[in-house]
Amino acid sequence: MFGIFGNKKIADIDKESESLLFKPTINSSHDAVIIIRDRKSIIFSNHLMKKLKMIKTGTLVDDLEDIILFYTPVMKDWSSLDDLLDYHDKVNAPETTMFVGSKIKFDKKEIDGLSIQISTVTSEDNDTIFHIVLIHCPLEKINDARDIYHNALTGLPNQNRAYADISILTANTSPENSFAVIIMEMDNFAKIRSMAGYKEMNDLIILIANRLKELSKDERFKVYQLLHENFLIVVKDTQTINDIYEATDKINAIIESLKGMNPVYKHIGFSMGVSRYPQELTLDELLNGAYNALSRAKESGEGQIVISSAEKTEKKKLQLKDMITASDIKDALENEQFLLYFQPIINQPHFNIAGAEVLIRWKHPEKGMIFPDSFIPLAERNGMIVDITTYMLSKALKQMKNWKTFGFKPIELSVNLSAKDLDSDEFLPNLQALLNKYDIEPFRLKCEVTETASMINPTLTHKKLQAMKNMGIKISLDDFGTGYSSFAYLADFPIDSLKIDKSFIQDMNTNEKHKNIVSSMVKLAHTLGMNVIAEGVERKSDVKTLMEYGTDFFQGYFFSKPIPLLEFQHLLKNGIDVKI
Repeated sequence: MFGIFGNKKIADIDKESESLLFKPTINSSHDAVIIIRDRKSIIFSNHLMKKLKMIKTGTLVDDLEDIILFYTPVMKDWSSLDDLLDYHDKVNAPETTMFVGSKIKFDKKEIDGLSIQISTVTSEDNDTIFHIVLIHCPLEKINDARDIYHNALTGLPNQNRAYADISILTANTSPENSFAVIIMEMDNFAKIRSMAGYKEMNDLIILIANRLKELSKDERFKVYQLLHENFLIVVKDTQTINDIYEATDKINAIIESLKGMNPVYKHIGFSMGVSRYPQELTLDELLNGAYNALSRAKESGEGQIVISSAEKTEKKKLQLKDMITASDIKDALENEQFLLYFQPIINQPHFNIAGAEVLIRWKHPEKGMIFPDSFIPLAERNGMIVDITTYMLSKALKQMKNWKTFGFKPIELSVNLSAKDLDSDEFLPNLQALLNKYDIEPFRLKCEVTETASMINPTLTHKKLQAMKNMGIKISLDDFGTGYSSFAYLADFPIDSLKIDKSFIQDMNTNEKHKNIVSSMVKLAHTLGMNVIAEGVERKSDVKTLMEYGTDFFQGYFFSKPIPLLEFQHLLKNGIDVKI
């Protein structure tokens, strides 16, 4: 099935169709999902499916025959939903049926490049048969899906789409990949709004958005809207500062062209903050850099532009970049300059240390302590990340053997894997050799793979994770909720734990949507037989809410920051004093 149920028997979905424990998570899925009872009626249709073709709860399958059709390479013809169910039941049930490279047609529209997935589930009493149909659909081809990824007023891609797209860009670590993030905010917004009024202000925002869209005729530009008066523009291929100024000149020319259209519009102006990749290496760094630059621009006066990479931040990063080479990393490995830090993972309800995530620091003999953001991207690019991971595993397993020798209580250690680790033919044999060398029970080791890394090559990921699972190693899906995996992969991958990304946890108690998503993630994971780790736990209120939801483990500064070996051993011996 698409992931949640597999071939398991479940309780009466019909009765619970409007209150599925994991309904909010399904509704936030990038996949269109419907659930059909007894081949007759649709008892659940998620938001994206409704946007795709208004298929509502209670719709009869027969009624769809002349409304929505599917083309699949397997059947080589346009077919109704009932035809697809027939094929599944006769040929592939109870296994999952996949129709890759399919199309969907409705209202004289066609959408191609789809994957259609059908699974069968039976109720506990075997009296009711449910079919779960999932359609994985490129979001940019669904014009009606604006509630998730587009601004309701202007139709521009919103911050959700911006953050997702920028994350993809930062994952491309090729040397020629360079781009700028420009965040622009209207000056005198409150003054202009008071002069123009509500409706005319909305008309002005729509006008600005439409003019900025013209930039997208140049494929180097992509325009997004963050807030009412805030826009974000990504400009690719910005090798120099002059390339950025050329881009901002184009933006300013568009704004200037509006000023003569209305007396109120003469007051329009925008301040801009700019950050650059690869000078800023991650999504967080790019956004923080652009917002900090925007703040400095607004402090300098109206219509100012500040480029983060021209400030101290860039200077420091360029110094590190100039300092660190592949040879430096190789020397650091040979001279054991890399140190392990440990961040405790706490269970509930007793708040004992159940394990720790192993993190790496570089103690450079001249430059002092260097954090991973300054060398991991380089290691990813040149392939040395596999050597670093193997080094970490060797040190971690050796430390586990020492703890066992000196009578420390056994715990689980989690080590992060990269996409390059999964792609390496040498990684698994080296890992098995290390487990044998230090005589460590494999289940004491947990390998963490980010959701984004796991989806670079899902087939290879599944193969490697299953091989590790067969070795007895536990698997954790890290940063869950920020990537692009479908529920099909979630259920198919041999995962023991879901680690909910800190971006959902940290504003959970002030953001009702995130709160509901976290609750749904916990229930979804438990439905799939997985445990849940919440990372980024920083407040007592976070712990209380997560306990209410049944979260199994906590990780975050409320309990402990990442700490060196001796400090962690002290905690391991004496425990963490927590009062909730």
